[in-house]
This record gives sequence, structure tokens and C-alpha cells, in this order.
Amino acid sequence: MNPTSRRNFLRTALLGCGGLALRSLATGLSSEFLTERVAHAEPSGTPTFLILATDQSGDPLNVGAPGSLADAGLRARYDAAHPAEVRSTKLSLGGGVYDAAAPWGALPPALLSRLGFVHHRTSAETHPEHPKVMRVFDAMRGATGNGVEMLPSAIAAELAASLGTIQREPMVLGEERVTYESRFVEQLSPMELKGLFGGAPGRLSGFAKLRDKTLDAVYADVKASGTKAQRAYLDRTVASRAQAAELGDKLAVDLGVIPVTDPKAVSGLVDDYPLDAIDQVLTAVTLVKYKVSPVITIHLPFGGDNHHDLDFAQESLELQGGVRIMQLVWEKLAEAGLEGVTTFAMLNTFGRTLDTSGGRAHNSGHHVMPMFGPKIRAGVAGAPQRGAHDWEAAAFSSTTGRADGSGDVTSEKSFAAAARTLMRACGVPAERVDVRLPGATVTSLLV
Repeated sequence: MNPTSRRNFLRTALLGCGGLALRSLATGLSSEFLTERVAHAEPSGTPTFLILATDQSGDPLNVGAPGSLADAGLRARYDAAHPAEVRSTKLSLGGGVYDAAAPWGALPPALLSRLGFVHHRTSAETHPEHPKVMRVFDAMRGATGNGVEMLPSAIAAELAASLGTIQREPMVLGEERVTYESRFVEQLSPMELKGLFGGAPGRLSGFAKLRDKTLDAVYADVKASGTKAQRAYLDRTVASRAQAAELGDKLAVDLGVIPVTDPKAVSGLVDDYPLDAIDQVLTAVTLVKYKVSPVITIHLPFGGDNHHDLDFAQESLELQGGVRIMQLVWEKLAEAGLEGVTTFAMLNTFGRTLDTSGGRAHNSGHHVMPMFGPKIRAGVAGAPQRGAHDWEAAAFSSTTGRADGSGDVTSEKSFAAAARTLMRACGVPAERVDVRLPGATVTSLLV
């Protein structure tokens, strides 16, 4: 068998039983080495991991976010239509005072001091445009500045070596699909991951068997046709049986708490909030803890596709629950000592209409990206303005965040500015941001 045929055979085998991400985790070898024999240099630098919440449905997250209710008439209609638990309140953030739904004001001061919001427009009209949004409508480039890439995948590829992660691709725990270099990244549920580490500590679990089977194939291939650099990477990086067993035992303990079946497991969580989000948060923090991937994507409900949400019952429930789950991310990162090396953000397909009652429609003109992390300064960049059909993102100043209509970030460029801001918040070097997403402005108010 020639090297090319052997490599294709091996790639097919690896992408089958067990999945590529799981094999990377089991062996300690990057997925690129497993499939392409790419041997990366030693890690360097100080970037952050990213936990990205995303929802194809397009949540009404934007409606009560800080800065969205600046218009007195809009604020009065919002308060009249919503229960007391989510009506507007004054929120101090980054030296400014903003009107926001009450749950935002209940966040702890330590989190508020690192919480920023970017008001922007995704320009997406329908749910199936979610992949386009993840690609910043094809403005996000590949590693050489050519082709297209998804935002989470671009961030992951740029930061994997510096973070020293097991794999370069994002880990996908939520419902939304993610591609990396034009191929789909496998989706792994928290329960699937937990099942891999079943059995008593120290026993040969499915995780250990996956490691041994994978390494047998890898060593045979590298011995037959590998280069000196590939053999050195393999010797330097591969996880020993003892290391794999130890990691498997640790993961089994950390994931042992899922699934969460009682909302009382998170103090202050409203009843009926989807508990899958808690499982995903706990799993994501665990994956960061063991440096599995630079980026983990989750699905965090914030009101969903609420066209016929009478009295905004779903929106009110999930606004309270969604903000509380964001706080849970912060708390779990702090418990693990990871709050200083992890960024959190949300990016959905679009926002929802603001000036409406009895439900909300798609809003391509206004979305809000919240983010927090060690490199983020608290504040609000941008605001909605009255548009032809509903409220839409206004131009704003990248340095002050003020949306007075004369800012350097136009409404049309606001999405790219939000994406660039997130990349810089995660520690992607400025010169690499310029290659990946040229022609946009970083919101320097926040990073």
C-alpha cells in the first residue's frame, strides 16, 4: 500500500468508530497529526480558551440587553408587556448607566466588571443562515487569508499551539453544526463523553481501549512512512497508558455529576429552564480544565424562536435562566481556577424584533454579543435605532461605544467589528486578526 492510500485508509478508520476528537483526547495527539501527520511546534504565548454559546433559532437576547432599552417609549412598552422579574432596571457597567432587563443587574460585581456588550447586525434573515453567520458572511478567512472559515474555528486554529491543547478544532457540545477547514466537526453530547469513561477508576475503559487501538495504527503508519519530525512529535506528545488512565479517571469524576436533573442544583435557577444547558456548561469547563480544545461551543436557551410567545412567557423564563447560566459559567470557571484564562461569548443567527407584542419575529438588523473574560473591559458598544421595519443597530464609536450616528463603526460593519473584538479578547494577535478578518475595526472600548 503506497503512503497516500495508507493515509486515506487510516483517516477513514479514524473518522469512523470512536470519532476523531475522542481519539485525540485518548492519545494526546492532535487531530491534524492523526489524519495528516502534521507535527506542531511547542506551545507559547498567553491566549484564552473560548466557550461560545450559539443558537440557530436567534434568541431575543438582544431585547433586554444593556443599552437596548434606551428609548423611553420602547422601554415603557417593554415593561408593560413583561412580568416584574424581567422589567427594566438601571445597571452600572464600565462607568456608564444603562437600562436593562432586571436579571442582568443581579449578576455579581466581579462578573459585571468583565462583561461587555456589542450591539450589531448579522444581516441574517432565516434560521438556515446560521453557518453564514458563523463565517461572518464569508468575511472570515482561512489561515493564509484565502477561502473562508468559521469564527470559532479560526480562533481555535490561531490559539491551539499557544494553549497547548490536545486538538485544534472546536469541541461541539450544542445543537449547532460547526465546520473546521470546510469539514464538519463531530458533535459530542455530555452524556456521550461521560459514557466513554464508564467503569471503576483504573480499569480498562472504552477510553483506554480507544487509545490503544488508535496508537497501534498510528505507530505502524509512522514506522512505515513517517518523517523524523513526525516521529519526534509522536514520542514527545503521545499519552502513555498511565497518563490516559489518569486523564480518564479525572474526566470520569468531573463528568460524574451529569446529567443534572434538578434545577435546585443551581441556586436561583427558575423552574422549567432546559437543564441540558447546565450539562453543557459543566462539560465545557471540564474540557477547558484538561486543555482538550481551544474553543467549546454550547447551546444556551435565551427565549428561542418565540414568534407566538404570548405574554412573553418563554422569553421571561429563559431570560432569567440564561443570565443565571452565564453566571454559572463564571462560577464554575472560578472554582476550577480558569476565570483568568477563559473567555465566554454568545453569537446567534440574529436577534428578535423589539417593538412588538405577543411574540417576536426575526430581526436581521439588531443582535447583541455579550462577552466576558480576563481581557475584556466592562461596557456597552452601540445601541439600537429606529429602522424601516423595527429597531436596528446604529453606528457607534469604537473607542467610546456611543451610538450617536457618526461613529467609525457603521451598522454594516458592526458584525465584523464584534467578531474582531472577540478574536482580540481571546488573544489572537492583531496581525493574525488582520489576515483572518481584514478591513474591520476592533471595539477598543472593550479590549
